[in-house]
Amino acid sequence: MEHYYSEKPISDIKEKHFSYEFHGNKLYFTSVSGVFGFSDKIDMASKLLIENFKPSGASFFLLDVGCGFGPIALCIKTRYPHLQVTAVDINERAVEYTKKN
Repeated sequence: MEHYYSEKPISDIKEKHFSYEFHGNKLYFTSVSGVFGFSDKIDMASKLLIENFKPSGASFFLLDVGCGFGPIALCIKTRYPHLQVTAVDINERAVEYTKKN
């Protein structure tokens, strides 16, 4: 059985496109089936993290583990361009769509 944490999803690809307004920036995302967060919006838990993230004084790095299609990493990088942001996921489709987004 396939899950969003499957390494190589084999299910048909379905996409949902949407935009997200974040600190004056309009970001455009493509969410994809077989990946965590497949929806036409950012899930509430991710949105909570995005909206409340503040780097500590000396922070220069952010590691987004289990990035899904990339909304957390991409929003944080947009808001804090000085941060080095790395997004990783076991799911190859997630990595592909994070790069596309």
